[in-house]
Amino acid sequence: MRQQHAQTGQDTLGEVLAAPELEHIFLEETGCHRQRLYPPLVTLRLFIDQILCGEQACQVAVSQRLAARVMQGHAQCSLGTGPYCKARKRLSLKLLERLCRHVGAQMQSRAGAQCSWQERSIKLFDATTVSMPDTAPNQQAWPPSARQAPGLGFPVARIGALISLSSGGVIDYAIAPMQGKDSGEQTLLRQLFGRLSEHDILLADALHSTWWALHTSVWLSSCHHDGRRKLDFTQGTIHSSTDHLAWWPLPKRAAWMSKEQYAQMPQGMWVREVRVGGRVLMTTLLDPCQASACEIDALYAMRWNIEVDLPHTQDGHANGSLAVQVTGHGGDKKLRSIC
Repeated sequence: MRQQHAQTGQDTLGEVLAAPELEHIFLEETGCHRQRLYPPLVTLRLFIDQILCGEQACQVAVSQRLAARVMQGHAQCSLGTGPYCKARKRLSLKLLERLCRHVGAQMQSRAGAQCSWQERSIKLFDATTVSMPDTAPNQQAWPPSARQAPGLGFPVARIGALISLSSGGVIDYAIAPMQGKDSGEQTLLRQLFGRLSEHDILLADALHSTWWALHTSVWLSSCHHDGRRKLDFTQGTIHSSTDHLAWWPLPKRAAWMSKEQYAQMPQGMWVREVRVGGRVLMTTLLDPCQASACEIDALYAMRWNIEVDLPHTQDGHANGSLAVQVTGHGGDKKLRSIC
């Protein structure tokens, strides 16, 4: 997308969302506003251009606005970056989050049945980290890695993204600090459960091959065995010497779960464990007639796509903070660029 944008200079947002859709969303989220040099939609398009072209300086965006006004026969505007930076600050995080989810849904809808599996949509989950502007409030809200010496290192946020295999687009995401309570990848995934349906297949890495990850929602998953469980293919319902159903008993109540929720959990569940391709996979695709071991292996191999797609979303904002000279601690600015 960045390469195509650089070559064509097309309105990237307009390629995904029709003008009436954009106007409707902006009207609902921003309401009526004054006619400014940088109205919300113009500001957002300049912001997207700034991110996709890799130019961090706001001066480039302002120059684009000046050139566009001259071509349209309007009076020239100042080359000062202050008005643009203030306009960008007025873009609410709620608006950008809504547009992010709406664009992801539109991309998935247009992709249709591409990369589906037995008429099921495939979703991928993984997490990455991004640095935040180095300010005192951000250091407190997004503390750097515990491996860093005190006073050193940029604030760091962890982002967990749910990506559609069909479109490569982010369906939704969750953000947490790099360390502290509720900062792990499993917590981020739990926040995105509501974006999955019973007809989806979720592909995740070994970190998520847990009882809670496989049972908390009705979606299906394939997870690499992480070595924490003892495997015994002679137990359970045996399909072959390397394929069986294992009974996973209910573990102790997790800290994030209420006693009422825990009381509603079953005493255990069946999970299919398959040794194939030099690894062991965990899945809730229990029927070997529905999914053979080789098919499960091929299905899980598709998870590698997120290792490519998610870094691309990170590269889209240059793995760092955009050089924006505005007041404030900057955390919301960074979250806007992530959106």
